[in-house]
Amino acid sequence: MALSRTYLTVNGQIRSEHRSGETQSRDYMHDALGSVVVVYQNNSFVADGSYSCLGRLESGSWNIAAQGYKFAWNGGHGYRQTGVEWSSTYVRARHYSFMDGGWTTIDPLWPFQMPYGYVKGRSMSRVDPSGMLGCRVTKSQKETNCGSHRFTNQWKLDPSERIGWIVQHVKVRGEFKDCDGNPPNPVPKIDREYWEAWKVSPSLPSQRNNPRISTCKTDVTSDLDHDTFLTPDVGFCRSGKITIVGKVKFVHILDEDIDMSNFKCLKGGPPPAGWLWFNPDWPIGWEDTGTITKSLEVTFSCCCRDECKSGTAMEQTATTKCR
Repeated sequence: MALSRTYLTVNGQIRSEHRSGETQSRDYMHDALGSVVVVYQNNSFVADGSYSCLGRLESGSWNIAAQGYKFAWNGGHGYRQTGVEWSSTYVRARHYSFMDGGWTTIDPLWPFQMPYGYVKGRSMSRVDPSGMLGCRVTKSQKETNCGSHRFTNQWKLDPSERIGWIVQHVKVRGEFKDCDGNPPNPVPKIDREYWEAWKVSPSLPSQRNNPRISTCKTDVTSDLDHDTFLTPDVGFCRSGKITIVGKVKFVHILDEDIDMSNFKCLKGGPPPAGWLWFNPDWPIGWEDTGTITKSLEVTFSCCCRDECKSGTAMEQTATTKCR
């Protein structure tokens, strides 16, 4: 009987696999890039992986190759190993080779980008599930001690000539408790889902070939645009966790698979808000595959002792990702 496997994903990242005939799942531990570096099963270490800067599995790795793990280098993002040197990794839409650090087929953005270039040679710090869009963190800053944190990223569009949309699928979730351990009354309503889009237009000669990225209120004439996640302050004498996760991809204007007609501009909203879609049904054609994942997770405990009135005894941590 052929071996079958099922995979568990959390916020778009592969976290574990379960093989037929086994009672325990195999849990992945990732490095900062998203590569699987350790595998545990039933609380025991069963495999590890180390990789060259271009993604070759190093000879010292134990069992990652021997036991047939399909998701290793950048495995958390769905990069699947093929076992073929000159087409070593399947990246959802095409193949990559660690032999030369490039794609094995021409980039869909060619001739505006190098035909086989992969993340401009920065394979140790960047990933590219779609080959269309880059993202980097520019600010991560605590606003208050009771849950509020600001996380700002910049979109990197390169090469310059683009016509289409940057589309982001956002999920916001919150879990809260009063200091007695019970849910607060009333419960803060932080549980929503929406889509946001920024329009990308061709550059003007005076702008040094930088694309125009438009919110629904203004044009930003730069090759870098930004987006901000801001969690709310939920008040004293509470503890909890707030999570915001965005799935982002570039959609070319000629891609008719995604219907952009129902995205609306909300007047009076704070910049840099794009066109928004709040319908509970997903936009026609949208999928969370081949996306960049950006996330903000804030855990806080705010004034949960006698010091509440004095404003001390506050704790807050935040984790941010954009990859």
